[in-house]
Amino acid sequence: GILSIEGQTLRFQPLPEIRPGETILYQVRMRANQPGTARVRVQLQTRGTTRPVAAEETTSIYAPQ
Repeated sequence: GILSIEGQTLRFQPLPEIRPGETILYQVRMRANQPGTARVRVQLQTRGTTRPVAAEETTSIYAPQ
């Protein structure tokens, strides 16, 4: 579950273990305030790494017709 929400940042509770080949899925629903371009950025960090792995996706939001 969600551990905290700070502005536009969601932090999830740490998982005790992820096994090789295992997939973890998080689904986050968002609501846009206005049409335009939005960028979603995800970071994953483990205890054994010093820098997080990051992925970013851009999407277009259109006004209702």
